[in-house]
Amino acid sequence: MNNQVDPMIEQPVEYGITPPAPASLTSPFSPQTQQAGNSIMGTVDQRQASLGNNTPLFKKSYGY
Repeated sequence: MNNQVDPMIEQPVEYGITPPAPASLTSPFSPQTQQAGNSIMGTVDQRQASLGNNTPLFKKSYGY
C-alpha cells in the first residue's frame, strides 16, 4: 500500500492494486456466465497480480 496526501482534499489517501467496487451491485451476467469468464480471463485479483510491478494503483475512497 502507498499512503500519500491528496492535494485536492489535503487528506491522506491510500492507494492499492485492488480496483474499486463496481458502482452497481447488480451484475448483468448470470453466475454461470461470470464463472465461464473468470475461467478464461481470470478473476480481477488474478489479472491485477499478472501485471507484476506495472500494476496500476487505485485510490481508495474514504467518503470525504
